[in-house]
Amino acid sequence: EICRLVGEEGRSVASVARAFGVGWATAMTAVRDHGRPLVNDPRRIWGVRALGVDEHKMLAAGPRHRSIFATQLVDLDRGRLLDVVPGRSAKSVSSWLDQRTGYFRAKVAVAAIDPHAGYQRALRTSLPRATITVDPFHLIKLANACIDDVRRRVQRETLGHRGRKDDPLYGVRRLLTRGWERLSEHQEERLLAALRRGDPFDEVGAALVAKEELRQMYAAGSPASARDHLERFYELARKCGVGEVARLSRTVRRWETPILSFFVTGHTNAKSEAQNLITEKLRRIAHGMRNFENYRLRLLLHSGVQWDTRPTARIRGRQPRLVA
Repeated sequence: EICRLVGEEGRSVASVARAFGVGWATAMTAVRDHGRPLVNDPRRIWGVRALGVDEHKMLAAGPRHRSIFATQLVDLDRGRLLDVVPGRSAKSVSSWLDQRTGYFRAKVAVAAIDPHAGYQRALRTSLPRATITVDPFHLIKLANACIDDVRRRVQRETLGHRGRKDDPLYGVRRLLTRGWERLSEHQEERLLAALRRGDPFDEVGAALVAKEELRQMYAAGSPASARDHLERFYELARKCGVGEVARLSRTVRRWETPILSFFVTGHTNAKSEAQNLITEKLRRIAHGMRNFENYRLRLLLHSGVQWDTRPTARIRGRQPRLVA
């Protein structure tokens, strides 16, 4: 029961130990003894056809150590956590995949990642038959970061300081990264007025148009139409002469094949990102975890194991109640 409360319900080991009147070490021993067979069951990871790979921060940097990262592998079809491995390198992913059977690797048809060269290299080596796709969220995030970089540079060049409350571009920094179709008429007027006042050489405006062209690519109905939007984006980046947009264009061209494969597979890394939120919640409940083995066990028991807990039977009473 201690293992179930920690795993299925996501409660901290310390709170469950207090409820049962035992020490933390005794409760954690129960979690290990009953949880490890569930986690190590090979049937838990059978039938994976779409694999999501994403990183997260296990432990923030402190006075004596750097930030410690881990990599999560998720079954995108079932939304189930397959495993957690230390580090965020190609070796971390390839070592885990190489330990799986050849049948497991052959069944994986799609792998979704963020633009991470190490993950791509590991997947191409260990899963040569799988189609690698880059998550749309991360590509648009790169485009929004490009707009922020251009805006900051233009502010420094025109005003001589970083953005302040009354600066025109700083006042619309949120609107610059919002989808154009989501802006109201008032917001459009504010944005255009700020660009006229604070963007004398139309550099921020060019980055905004390039970002919207990338966003329109994901509204395309076919790979051919998506490629047309991508070519128009390349042309905009070449003509505008903005260094940050040119850098974004080179990044997109380098990842062009995985980006366009999204229109064939239709898979994203959304469930991996959702698992990151669950991981953050469990770390917050536990007030942080330093031991990687305990950390991995807690995550897998909560998100990687199918618990078949029977609901408590309702006590049947007299209906209607009799006063006697």
